[in-house]
Amino acid sequence: MQYLGGMSSEFSASANGIPGGASTAAAVSFGDGYLPQIKAASTAGAETRTGASVVAFRSFTYEGDAAIDLAFEGVLHYFTSGDQEGGEIAGDGLLNAKLTVLPLSAIAHYNASTDALALIGDTSVYEADCGSGALASASANSNGQSGGEYNVSLGITQGCDGNALTIQKGDSFVLVALLQSISNRSGFINAMNTFTVQYDEENTVYTGTTEKVGLAALQQTVNGAVPEPGTWALMIGGFAGVGAALRRRRRLAPS
Repeated sequence: MQYLGGMSSEFSASANGIPGGASTAAAVSFGDGYLPQIKAASTAGAETRTGASVVAFRSFTYEGDAAIDLAFEGVLHYFTSGDQEGGEIAGDGLLNAKLTVLPLSAIAHYNASTDALALIGDTSVYEADCGSGALASASANSNGQSGGEYNVSLGITQGCDGNALTIQKGDSFVLVALLQSISNRSGFINAMNTFTVQYDEENTVYTGTTEKVGLAALQQTVNGAVPEPGTWALMIGGFAGVGAALRRRRRLAPS
């Protein structure tokens, strides 16, 4: 288990000595605009089940003068041995991806220097959805996919109330990205080609207009100005990487 804090921090890890020939890997970095880029992979041995979970948090404050309707897109590229319908089956490689926007109050009670592990382990934060306090959320799953290579787009273009995700000057929020790779008895899932979170420029407009805000303006005005807590990331290797979110199985559709 690893955790860290600080603007634009990153880590990479692997656990290739898991008994039974299994292995896991994960990585976190923060790209343009401090948006997360997360990776995960797992390969099961002939008689093992293993996985890796990666969670990245980043808090933001909007400093622009005009209200905007904000949109995000998660772009994911991965390979799987296949994820058959009907439960845990030998040879499966299961992937979960989730992108969530939370109010700052969801994590504001944590202290960045002492509470990192508690924050990372808080399922009410990294598993939050529209039924449990999120402002906006999108999630998907590889259930039912045959073996092969997939490219997936996971987007947030509106809030949980069905309206645009509107933010005003001074508003703060938390962006959470989650990636889980679980493999079962010789199965594999490889999402080390990056789950990249980026602004959806096409759907981010000034409120009440169709005028696009543009990437340059977004990077200048939506920034990591909230100092505590800032950026957090986690990788759990092995069977412990299987979180409750795995029980929510939705199909990822190729883009």
